[in-house]
Amino acid sequence: KKPEWAGKASLLEHLAVELIVRGDVKRRVELDVQEHDAFLFGRAPMCDVVLEGLEQQASRFHCVLQCKKGCPELYLYDLGSTHGTMLNGRPVEPRTFQLVRVGEQLQFCSDQPRNSSCLAVICGPEEAMEEEREVDLAEFRQQTAKEHAERERAMQADLEKRKQAKRKRLGTEALAKRMAVVAQRQQQERKELEAKSRAQMQEVTWGMRTDAVEEQPLDGYSKEALALLD
Repeated sequence: KKPEWAGKASLLEHLAVELIVRGDVKRRVELDVQEHDAFLFGRAPMCDVVLEGLEQQASRFHCVLQCKKGCPELYLYDLGSTHGTMLNGRPVEPRTFQLVRVGEQLQFCSDQPRNSSCLAVICGPEEAMEEEREVDLAEFRQQTAKEHAERERAMQADLEKRKQAKRKRLGTEALAKRMAVVAQRQQQERKELEAKSRAQMQEVTWGMRTDAVEEQPLDGYSKEALALLD
């Protein structure tokens, strides 16, 4: 349901949305504010700004760009999309109208912004642009420090992950080397035991040969002597 203040804008020139992927403008969609006062974004083919093929994180009916009657103001309204909407890098509250200006940027994945592939830039006349204001240096420094801290945390987490993987790999290699040394030692001990066993068997064989009594021939003895031997 449209709000009571919704209606055709006072803009004399059309708006446009440039859909940018990896720095290249893939599509430019003209928005006729003289004929319409609201424009639907989403992957569904009946949307005014079709995101199919450019942003797979977007919902079929993702958000609306709503004009305010009799003035150049524009408002963004997230329709309760699955992954949310971002305005200038900040998440937009779903089902809430958020003022948006010409020159500002939309993304269609606020819960995982790194996975967002499409950037939508609102283009139009200067009257719909945000008035110039002084830069809040304190806020700028705070935001910069926050982004720097997040990058540092991400780098530290990645470094720790790499260290753990290296320790695990080295531990596995060390275990394999120890097992190889143990196996080699056991094989050497078996060889030495087999050699010792063979040597003992040879000694027993030679002893049996030495102790054996050689039979003497009986030729030449007399019958009387042979009888005595029996």
